[in-house]
Amino acid sequence: MRALPFVLTATLLSGLSTVSLHAQATATAEVEVAEDAGFESPQEAFEAAKTAFNERQWDVFLSCVSPEQQMPLVGQMAFACEQLQSRPGMDERVGQLLDRFFPKGIDTAAYTTASGKMQSDAFAELGQTLDDPAAFFGEATNLVMALEHGDQADQVQVGEIGDLQPYKTADGASDHAVQAQVTLVRPDTETPRRDIWRFVSVEKRWFLAPLGAE
Repeated sequence: MRALPFVLTATLLSGLSTVSLHAQATATAEVEVAEDAGFESPQEAFEAAKTAFNERQWDVFLSCVSPEQQMPLVGQMAFACEQLQSRPGMDERVGQLLDRFFPKGIDTAAYTTASGKMQSDAFAELGQTLDDPAAFFGEATNLVMALEHGDQADQVQVGEIGDLQPYKTADGASDHAVQAQVTLVRPDTETPRRDIWRFVSVEKRWFLAPLGAE
């Protein structure tokens, strides 16, 4: 299985080879941000997400994600696991995880026939069906990493971040989104993987934006 993107072995961060996990969310969407949510700068958002990733605190990692992307991200993870379990010879733990959190199954047609904002909304609805989205995200993430790296999964670590660069969104704005190259150290190679991490500003607070920004 090819590595899931950072957020998922960082998006954890390029996707399953046969499944598109990319569904952008609008950086300027109207969302309510709690006073204690988010960070004062993209660098602070990165450091918090990095620490949470390296310590496998997935609930904290998820809280570093912009509010409008948290549920779509959980839904994407569920959809990815549903696709994984259909592969020949797939580890039975994937199906067991889905059975615990989605005892009635997942209607994959709802996500494969939609695209863009509609797909993102559909993933969000899927994530919201869970009593504890963060618990599912954490268990699913640990399992995906274990399937990819075996008993060396705990050695996958987020490393350094490169220079932040403005990221122009579809409306031409470049003052509320930035991106940078981030290294991901893996046990199976001496060459770190380099992913692009994006960050968005929502109500003057910065968050990780693993699903990109329109």
